[in-house]
Amino acid sequence: MPIPFSTISGTLPLQSLYKQLASCKTSLEQVISSFQQLKIGAEKLEPGQCELGILVPRKAINSELNKFADDLSELNKIFGTFSELTTGTRPGFQIRSISSSDLNVFLEMLPVVAASIAVAVERVVGLYKQILEIRKLHGELKNQGVPNKDVKGVINYANTIMKKGIDQLVTELLKKYYNNKKDEGRRNELATELHFSLDTIARQIDKGYSVEVRVQPISDKQQPAAKSDKVSKDAEHIKTILEVSKNLEFLRLEGDPILTLPESQDNVEGEKE
Repeated sequence: MPIPFSTISGTLPLQSLYKQLASCKTSLEQVISSFQQLKIGAEKLEPGQCELGILVPRKAINSELNKFADDLSELNKIFGTFSELTTGTRPGFQIRSISSSDLNVFLEMLPVVAASIAVAVERVVGLYKQILEIRKLHGELKNQGVPNKDVKGVINYANTIMKKGIDQLVTELLKKYYNNKKDEGRRNELATELHFSLDTIARQIDKGYSVEVRVQPISDKQQPAAKSDKVSKDAEHIKTILEVSKNLEFLRLEGDPILTLPESQDNVEGEKE
């Protein structure tokens, strides 16, 4: 049976589609040429350099500067927990760039810190995918006029899934990244802070925030002749980031936010006691 002369969409002839693609290609080449003339370059990472990007939805802060500043302060606190977990210190983070159109903030990270955050966010995103349909159902029930008290069970179920997952994740992160075995007191304090940080990340994802972790791999030619212990460990962290970052996809959310996890460390501590 002959194949009809049609397009992928089934509406335009292939020749017309080809003309559109050729026109688009020409336009893109002109844009790239203009960027080069204006010396506008891409944000390139050096070999082994890591970057954490956070998309802050304008709706979440109502495009207000003071709320954006509060968000940045909270992000610094959240990621500072991962810094101490993996390195024992909280030196702060260098801003690589800020995009004002979508309120994207890009921070420079050590490989071990970036890897721990990537692992944590990937797990939280995975947990959130389990409740996406619940969130959609919750929105549909509200649209049908079902009273809040009657859909409370749906909300509680979603929060239970996330809470159990975060409890397990805290244990795994401490086991994998916490090296100061002599200070169990600080370990317990970090466990509480990790709970708070992960709860906050989950709530942010629920509100439409997005996190990405980028790293520039080191080729065999760029590797030092004599590999130190640090170089070998960094290579492991870079490998982890490359594997995990594939799963940090942007989620299409339907309905209203559904998570009601604790919003302060005091509440987290209260739950644990």
